[in-house]
Amino acid sequence: MLAAGNGHRGVVKMLLGRDDVNLNKRDEGGGTPLWCAARKAHEAVVKMLPSRADIDPENPRVAGRTPLMLTAFGWHAEVVEILLGRTDINSGKPGKYGRTTLPYALAGGYAQVIALLQPPTAVANSTA
Repeated sequence: MLAAGNGHRGVVKMLLGRDDVNLNKRDEGGGTPLWCAARKAHEAVVKMLPSRADIDPENPRVAGRTPLMLTAFGWHAEVVEILLGRTDINSGKPGKYGRTTLPYALAGGYAQVIALLQPPTAVANSTA
């Protein structure tokens, strides 16, 4: 957890190679290693962690926000792009309180993240 949250790629790589490490385990705040790495925008670690089949990239924190929701609200466009590039992450999936990722991005107000999350037709219609 600490290694992912602090961006220690070498330690994360070593932990990924161990079968006895639960990489979905939550810290005292409810965050998983992926959630913690996404929160601090550690792009390299965010790319590495979901490489193991047993890691759930949509595992929400206790408050119900997934790593994608968190990064969309927190202005981390590069991490949002990494997560959106995965086929096992659904930005339209509602979280604990019924919100999808786009409302978090709108609340954060970061135009680059909002553009990444809007359907192409919505972007085309907004420029007409």
